[in-house]
Amino acid sequence: MQSLSPAMHNAVFARLGIDAHYDALDVAPSEFSETIDRLRHSEYVGLSVTMPHKDAAFLECDEVS
Repeated sequence: MQSLSPAMHNAVFARLGIDAHYDALDVAPSEFSETIDRLRHSEYVGLSVTMPHKDAAFLECDEVS
């Protein structure tokens, strides 16, 4: 996984004194739904989704605006 998002977000959180942490999770398509269910019951309060999971993520949404 080569994402720069964790480093960028965590640097901003630290600079602004925000008590948060951005993690990158490498999830196989076959494990996506199970992973979302596990995250729903964890301390995570949000997530960013990248390909190839965007369509599957849409189907997991409680609400779409």
